[in-house]
Amino acid sequence: MGYYSNKQIAKITEPKELTLSGNPNFITIESVNDTSGDIFFSAQISCKNLAMGAIPDYIPADRLEALIRTASTFTIRLKESNTSYTFQGTYDKTAVNNSTFYIAKQGDIIDNSDIVLSETQALGITAQNIRTCLLANSFLRNNYEINIISTIFSEELICDNSYVTIKGKGKGPQYNFDIELAEFDEPLTLFDNETWFITATFTGYPDSLMQNDLFGYSYRSPDDRYSIGTFTGVYLEETERYPGSVYVVRPQDNGLTMEECRQETLKNLGETLNNNEYFNIFYSATYDETNKYLVLIRKADTLDYTIALSLNPVFGTLTNGNRLVVDVNLETKITYATSSDSIDGGKGNYRIDLDIYENTKTFLGNSKGELCNEGNYLTTLSKAYSGQPLWFDLNTLMNKRAGYSPNFLDNDNTWADTGTISSYRFVAKRSGEGSNLSVYYSYPLYVLKGYDALLKDSDMEQPDNEWHYYAMNFSQKFNEASFDTGKALTTMQSRTHIKGQEQYFNFIALNINKGPYLTVNPPRTLPTFCLHYKLYTQSGNFITEYTSHEMNEKEFYSVNTARLDLDRFLPTAPNQAGTERPVGRIDVCLSVSHYDENYNINIPLTPVSAPLTFRILPENLHTVNNFAFLNRLGGWDTMNFGGTASTDFKTTASTIFKTLQPQAKPYAEVESVVARSVQEQIVAQTSPVTYEVVEWLRQMSASPAVYELRTKRYIVVDEMNLKYNTTDDLFQIEMKYHYTDSSK
Repeated sequence: MGYYSNKQIAKITEPKELTLSGNPNFITIESVNDTSGDIFFSAQISCKNLAMGAIPDYIPADRLEALIRTASTFTIRLKESNTSYTFQGTYDKTAVNNSTFYIAKQGDIIDNSDIVLSETQALGITAQNIRTCLLANSFLRNNYEINIISTIFSEELICDNSYVTIKGKGKGPQYNFDIELAEFDEPLTLFDNETWFITATFTGYPDSLMQNDLFGYSYRSPDDRYSIGTFTGVYLEETERYPGSVYVVRPQDNGLTMEECRQETLKNLGETLNNNEYFNIFYSATYDETNKYLVLIRKADTLDYTIALSLNPVFGTLTNGNRLVVDVNLETKITYATSSDSIDGGKGNYRIDLDIYENTKTFLGNSKGELCNEGNYLTTLSKAYSGQPLWFDLNTLMNKRAGYSPNFLDNDNTWADTGTISSYRFVAKRSGEGSNLSVYYSYPLYVLKGYDALLKDSDMEQPDNEWHYYAMNFSQKFNEASFDTGKALTTMQSRTHIKGQEQYFNFIALNINKGPYLTVNPPRTLPTFCLHYKLYTQSGNFITEYTSHEMNEKEFYSVNTARLDLDRFLPTAPNQAGTERPVGRIDVCLSVSHYDENYNINIPLTPVSAPLTFRILPENLHTVNNFAFLNRLGGWDTMNFGGTASTDFKTTASTIFKTLQPQAKPYAEVESVVARSVQEQIVAQTSPVTYEVVEWLRQMSASPAVYELRTKRYIVVDEMNLKYNTTDDLFQIEMKYHYTDSSK
C-alpha cells in the first residue's frame, strides 16, 4: 500500500485502505533488523561493610559523618554526554535528601519497635535507601528500571539483598554509564595524630611496673612554660599511700584471668588520668569495651600546647590516631548496552514524523500510483523513538475530518454522492540530529463516516460470511462465470416498506474506470449500471421486474446513494399474463449490462450485488412519518415512526421592570418583555417492531445526522426510548427530537 524510499531504515506494517472512521486503523513502524539479541545496559551497586556496629560515644560525630560521606560517595557518569549525578551516604537521618541516603548500622533499633538490626538487615535497608535516592533523580527514573532483588528463605521469610540493580529501559549507547567510587591513597581514619590509643600487653608483674613511671606526659605552653607529670603502678594496698597512682590488678587479688586483669588495669589508668586536675586539662580518657583499648582524645582548646606522652613499654603500646575504625566501601558491576536498531542505532535521539495530507482527489482503489497528487497538507504526527515499535492510530485524526452530504434529499432519479468518504495519505519520516529522512510514502487511504465495535476489524474491503462485499469491485469482468458480489451499505438487508415511504440504496464503488475500455477494437464504452427491482407476491411467486437509476460506470462516486423507486407498481403489479397481483416483497440489487468479449455481444442485467429486500405492508393500516439516519457504515437508512406523534412547546420570556411615573395610564408597561424564546420538542413513535429492528435502531440512535424527510429538516434526537410488549414480543420505539432552526 505504499512505496519505501529508504527500506533499510524502517519496516512498515501498513494500515487498511478503507476503514470506518470511528474504529482504529494502525500503522506500525519498527526496526528492519532483529534486535532480540541486543543487550540492555545493566549495573549493580553492592553495599559492603557499611553496617558497622555500635559506635562508641567518644568517637567525634563530625569526624565520623565526614568519613562516611567521603567513603560512600559514588558518581554516575554518562559515557556519551559526560553528564554526572553524585550521591553520598550519611549516618544523620535529618541530612537525607534526593542525593544523600541514610546508612543503617548493625545494632540500630528500628523506630517504634524493639527490633535490633543485624548486619544483613542493615545492609538491606541501606540498599533500599540508595534505590530511593536514585529514583528521586528524574533522568534515572525515566530511563532505567531500578530495583532490589529479594531472596526468599522460606514460605514465611523474605529478605532484601544488599545490592541495587539498574537496567536501561532501551538498548543503545545512550544508556551506558560508569560508576565512579571514592578512591583513597591511605586508609580512612576517624582520628588525627592528637588522638592516642593505649593497649595493655603485660604478661606478668615485673618491678618496672611498680613504683616506677607507668605513664608520663610533658607540655610546653605558648608562652614557653614547661611542665611534666608521671603516674606509677601500685598494688591495691598501696594506693592510699600513693595518690594519683595506677592500681595494677593481679589474678590473686580478684580471681580474674590475665586478660581480664589487663583490661581492668586499663580502666584504672583511664580513671586516674581523668581525675588528675592537670592532665584532664589536655585530654579525656575513655575505655573502649569493644576494641579493648584506652582512648585519649585531645581537647580542642589546648591545641596550641605542645604535648608529649610516654608509656612504659612493659605495660603495653601507645599509638597515635592513624587507626582504621571502620572499613567503608561500595562495589559495582556493569554490562554495557549494544544495539543493532536500524532506526536510531540505540541512541534514542530520533523521532518518527507522519506528514498527513487530505483530499487527495483520487478514487477508491484505482489511484495507487499517484504519489505526486498528495492533496492538502493537514498536520504532522510525531512520536519519539526509543527502540520499540511505534504505532499511530490514523483514524483518531481522520474521524474528525470525516463528514457527509445531504444531497441525497434532492436527488430523485439520479445517484447522489453520499459524501461520507474522506481520502488522505501520509509520508513517514525519521527526524533527529538536524536531519529529516523520508522513509515511506503511503497510497491514498480512505475513511467512511461510521463505526463498529471498537475491537472489531473494520476493514471495509473484506467479505462477510456469505462472501459479499460492501466495496463493489468495478475492475472485475462481470461476464465471467463467477465474480465477487457486493452488498448494500447497511446492516439491515431486509426490512419493511409502506407506499409513500422513502428508501435508499447505498454502495461503495471500488476501482472505478474513468475512461473507455481498450480491450477490443474498436474500443467499447464503459458498462452501464442500474438498480434492478424484482417483485414477488407474499407467497414468493415472481410478478415482474423493472430498472431505475441507470448510469455509466465513470459517472459514479466512491460512495453512492439513490432514492429507490419502490412505489411504481404498488399496491399491485401486472404479471406476464397482464393479471394484477398484490405485491408482497421487492428485491433490489445493483445490476450491470455489459459486453461479452468472447462472443462480441451485449449481455443485459447481470446482478452484481446481493438483494436489498423489502416486505410490503398495507398502506391503509400504516401512517408514513419517515426519518433518514446516517447509519454506522456511512450510508443513509430510513425508519418510519408511524405511531402516535405529539408536540410540546415551552416558552420563556426575559423581562425588565420600569419605573412607575405619576402620569401612568392603565395600559402603561410596568414590566416589559425584551426577549422571548420558544423550545419545541416533538415526540414520535414507531408501530410495533421486532427485536431485530430494535437492534438496528439502537445503532442508528448514535447517528450524527438525522433528517425528517417530510420537511427535509435536520433534527437533533434528544432521547430514544424502548417500550416492550410482552404479549406478542414486539417493541415500540419512542423518539424525542427538536429542529435546529426553531425560533428562539
